Amino acid sequence: MRFRCEEEVKIAEALDRTSVLFFPNSKARLTTPSGRQNQEPDFLIFHQGKWGILEISHPDTEKDETRDRIFASHGIFTIHYCEAHRCSQEPDRVVREFLDILSQGS
Repeated sequence: MRFRCEEEVKIAEALDRTSVLFFPNSKARLTTPSGRQNQEPDFLIFHQGKWGILEISHPDTEKDETRDRIFASHGIFTIHYCEAHRCSQEPDRVVREFLDILSQGS
């Protein structure tokens, strides 16, 4: 597996401890209003019959609502952003919270 930062490593280790299916930094090919494009979410996670995306927010990155709507149009409705420092300091809690959100989602 390849990771772009230490926070991703911590989240991947926490996800491993839960035994859920996840894909780190996987490329997705989507239809967007401007045509076919590649997108690469930090973590694509499958839990209890539902797909969700967990994104790590760094101070220099912004939430991409357009991209989130595109994923939602393809059936991935749960997209959760978590601050990088939380992912580093409490990855198990971040993953637990995400899985709870995903479990309750539509």
